[in-house]
Amino acid sequence: MKISKRRELIKYGLETEGFVDSIEKIIKHNKISFYLDITFTTFDGVKFIVRVDYGFSASMLRTGSKVKIIYNKQVPSEIVLVSKSGIIFEYLLFLFGLNTLILFI
Repeated sequence: MKISKRRELIKYGLETEGFVDSIEKIIKHNKISFYLDITFTTFDGVKFIVRVDYGFSASMLRTGSKVKIIYNKQVPSEIVLVSKSGIIFEYLLFLFGLNTLILFI
């Protein structure tokens, strides 16, 4: 998800809590990526499981961890993991021209 889309979600999306259902480590072309399956329920009562690219380290999270997310009310499968440090990291990456970070807890 591009930075502009994440910013739009942060500004206009709905914040709720979710849980880490699973963590998958994938090694591809000598690069490690972690994918999280996040389960959450919308304010309309609909349950979603969404897979997000968490980047190169998931050491701070475990299966069952509670996470804050912001989701798009029109397309609830569009989510952002939220934390203060994540917003700072996103800004720094924006300055360096990178746009692949999912905000994380």
